[in-house]
Amino acid sequence: TAELVGNNISKVQRMLLEGRLQIRQYKDQTGQNHYITEVVADRVEFIEPKDRAPQNAGGFEKMGEEVPMKFDEDIPF
Repeated sequence: TAELVGNNISKVQRMLLEGRLQIRQYKDQTGQNHYITEVVADRVEFIEPKDRAPQNAGGFEKMGEEVPMKFDEDIPF
């Protein structure tokens, strides 16, 4: 599945992935703990063709930035 996705999707192209996160732990030669987080995909669906993918990250470039909350202080009930 990883090879299929890696060969057929571009960075900004959207896809649907169904699966789970798997976190593994191991110790290196010095005894230090390391953690690996993997995405284990059960199902992958390409939801837009490569030629129709947006040229930018489609709004995802702002992920992690604080979004200002603007709302009316008066509650109508």
